[in-house]
Amino acid sequence: MARVLSSMAKVAGPTLNMAGLTKAGPALSSRSSVGVQTRAQSTAQENKVSTDDIIDKIKHDHRELEQYFENYKNATKQGDETEARKWFNQFVWEISRHSVSEELVMYPMLASLGDKGQQLADQSRADHHKIKEFLSELQKTSDMNKFDEMMDAMFGNLKDHIKLEEKEDLTYLEQNTEASARETAGKTFALGKNIAPTNPHPEVPEKLVAVEAAVGLLIAPLDKLSDFFKPFPSNPDKKSVN
Repeated sequence: MARVLSSMAKVAGPTLNMAGLTKAGPALSSRSSVGVQTRAQSTAQENKVSTDDIIDKIKHDHRELEQYFENYKNATKQGDETEARKWFNQFVWEISRHSVSEELVMYPMLASLGDKGQQLADQSRADHHKIKEFLSELQKTSDMNKFDEMMDAMFGNLKDHIKLEEKEDLTYLEQNTEASARETAGKTFALGKNIAPTNPHPEVPEKLVAVEAAVGLLIAPLDKLSDFFKPFPSNPDKKSVN
């Protein structure tokens, strides 16, 4: 943990000091064990990205999110509510980790590159907040028709964000940083995902990096505990069958 926080501090700025976190000890059900294995498989796939460049890692995450959403939609069309819920849980797990790690690593790096970098980072943070609010409401929604409509609306916002981020944020980052700096940031980004919260928390500020890191690291163990009791797809890397 100390190495992770030290690495994050080098990229994100402020030094982070955390008190020890207590262990939680409920036994895992067989369903929970599948979920743990699924998330381990997904994390292993992340480590196979061809380079450590943070740009490549972020684009890899984007493609995964698009695939998870497609799998959710196909399960919904087939009337398989259980499978659709598994893919929704997988989607939330991935986007939560991805978003927080971007906010702690990539956006501060972008903001350090002058006024334009700051503007791009601020816009992307605002996009994240809107998506977190959508997802937080989705988790409280039991009506499947309303749920699916809200999911479509959320993903429309996410697609716009991804398009803008890849076209502007990542292009600007590539044009104004050395490859070695992006590789260091990429390694830190990957470490950040391993300790980030796995549920959306719109109440946590996106812009105050030190506050977000502190609160996020306190929330993350509770999120991981709640993940044990959620159904996840058995193979998150599979392509959806229409």
